[in-house]
Amino acid sequence: MKKILLLFTACITMQSSQADEGMWIPSLIGKNYDEMLRLGLRLSKEDLYSINHSSLKDAILQFGGGCTAEMISDKGLLLTNHHCGYDAIANLSTVDRNLLDNGFWAHNMSEELPAQGVTALFLQRIDDVTDQVKAAIGNATGEEFTKKFEVIKKQIEEKEGEKGKYVANVKDYFNGNQFFLLIYKKYTDVTLVAEDNGFVPAVFSASAHRSVKEFSMTPSDNGTTATYQATLYYTNTELAGATPSDLYILKTDAPTDATIDATNSVQV
Repeated sequence: MKKILLLFTACITMQSSQADEGMWIPSLIGKNYDEMLRLGLRLSKEDLYSINHSSLKDAILQFGGGCTAEMISDKGLLLTNHHCGYDAIANLSTVDRNLLDNGFWAHNMSEELPAQGVTALFLQRIDDVTDQVKAAIGNATGEEFTKKFEVIKKQIEEKEGEKGKYVANVKDYFNGNQFFLLIYKKYTDVTLVAEDNGFVPAVFSASAHRSVKEFSMTPSDNGTTATYQATLYYTNTELAGATPSDLYILKTDAPTDATIDATNSVQV
């Protein structure tokens, strides 16, 4: 199936972490399943992770070598963050057609733009190879451990990769106490479907266009307050006809279709 791509700008929501939260390896997520049910989960264990059937692992993929993306259609349409596809968008831009400044939207598949060099990796399965790795490493430590690990890692990856059919990657987890083999299927036929050129200055108007710029922030601890500083970068197109007094950020608790006024927005 042909894999296609939708790029968009991401909105950050800040929430405080709790002790029972965390990141879980898909194949081990069932170990926390009862607690997840208690907290309101309605998916089955097979819905979360299944080797032989479609599951959540098939909806989340590795994009461009380091980012994540989400599958949202049976035709291969993906969503990912704007910065993850920035280089590809820049390479597709020309002096006469600046996609970064003006955005892009393909109205049909024939208008999609090939994103050269961009890859999408879909997880096929996760295998526990702890015993195999530890048998090869023994009691080695330090530099000797690293050398022996690299040897057995390469052996496993070459065997399970089936001569390039799959991307195989052995990783250590839980401070080196367990080792897992991740098998991915790699797609290189990635095309650009849409690109939102980012935040558009908003004025006090019910019809003001809304979009977002990407930035990250670290939340303060519970019960404390903090002052944050964010740097937003605007293109010439975004700023055309705007003045500093025109720029506002809508508060996160305000409806996205609300009329922008002094009670639900902050002047930049």
